[in-house]
Amino acid sequence: MINLNNKPEITYLSRGSLAEKGKFRFTLNNRCALHLYYSPCKLSIGDKFWDITPGMISFTPSGVESVYETQNEISYLCVHFLPLDMEPFTGSIPLCSETENDYFYINNLFSEALTLWKLYPIRSEIKIWEILLILDSRNRQQENSVMSEIVQKTIGIIEADLGKSVKLDKISAQVGVSPVHLNRLFKKQVGKSVILYIRDRKMEQAQYFLRNTNQSIKSISYDLGISDLQAFNKLCKKYFGKSPSEIRKVV
Repeated sequence: MINLNNKPEITYLSRGSLAEKGKFRFTLNNRCALHLYYSPCKLSIGDKFWDITPGMISFTPSGVESVYETQNEISYLCVHFLPLDMEPFTGSIPLCSETENDYFYINNLFSEALTLWKLYPIRSEIKIWEILLILDSRNRQQENSVMSEIVQKTIGIIEADLGKSVKLDKISAQVGVSPVHLNRLFKKQVGKSVILYIRDRKMEQAQYFLRNTNQSIKSISYDLGISDLQAFNKLCKKYFGKSPSEIRKVV
């Protein structure tokens, strides 16, 4: 996992090649590396192995050995950048992957970054940053493709029925999985249970209407599917540390 909340700081960017047949070992200390390949070879990063074909891209974390086995000359684009500290928004970059339909776009970003680096380093770093974000997004989609469809449908149902008393068993029946399975998938992707997500969204809406409208507290509670006003008061104090009337006074 690396932080993708800020752009990488590039220390080296070049079009490179290995001209001889053989085995080549590299370890970068305090640097990460990204390679876009134009030629076939064999690659290992740590204890993982790949048969590289043109168009593949690899990410090597700091301090991890990469080993190339070549039969002929290989060429690639390469960038080294400082390791990114862990922050709230972290991404998962695959060690090696096919660029597939994104190849031409990623290749253009990489090539533009190379052209810009010496004259406009920040613009160059933004290009590499975009590549990292694309790789993270692709990796998340591949890991969660089936789960995403279920979770997105679940969120759509919740948002459409936020003013009602939304029940997990009814949602699970609509999306075609068991309540236990839905809750497990939802928590894995969203980071919280379905019921907690529903409650959080209701309280976000409650806070908005209390602060930005003159709608009565009782009416807001009812519109959010919380018919018990005392329960609504308790939830406001739990979430915001204030009663509904106190939240309304805060501008």
